[in-house]
Parts: sequence; structure tokens; C-alpha cells
Amino acid sequence: MAFSLRWRGHRLRVTLTPVEARYELPDAAEDAEVELWHHGESLRVTGAEPVTRPMPQVPDPGPEPPSPPGRRPTRRSTD
Repeated sequence: MAFSLRWRGHRLRVTLTPVEARYELPDAAEDAEVELWHHGESLRVTGAEPVTRPMPQVPDPGPEPPSPPGRRPTRRSTD
């Protein structure tokens, strides 16, 4: 997944894969910088080069919670 957003006056481009996140300022001067957080880690992204960090593993969500009485979804037939 990739998207851009305006952050602190700069266009921040974020590219996410299952294994890493990449942050860059594609339109900024080399000396431009923004600070942001990646899973509790402070990052400084500059216009000079992108910053890449590993994506943490997603914890197991556990078993599916039960539906309230009378609210269980109806299963569609596979015919």
C-alpha cells in the first residue's frame, strides 16, 4: 500500500509492505526534514534520502468473539 499526505508543510510519501515501511519527502529540498514515529521509534526523514524500517509482526488476535444472541450472520450457500 502506498499513499501521500501533507505533513508539516511537506508531502510525505509512505509505502507499506508486509515486511517494511518506507518514508520519503519526494518533493522536498535535501535539507528539509520532518520528525515522525514508527511503532514507538522516533524518525527523522529528510529530502536527501528515504527512511526504511521493518514492520513489526501482528499479534495473534485470538479466537473469534461470539455473536450476540440472535445476531449470528446467516451463512451463504455455496451452490
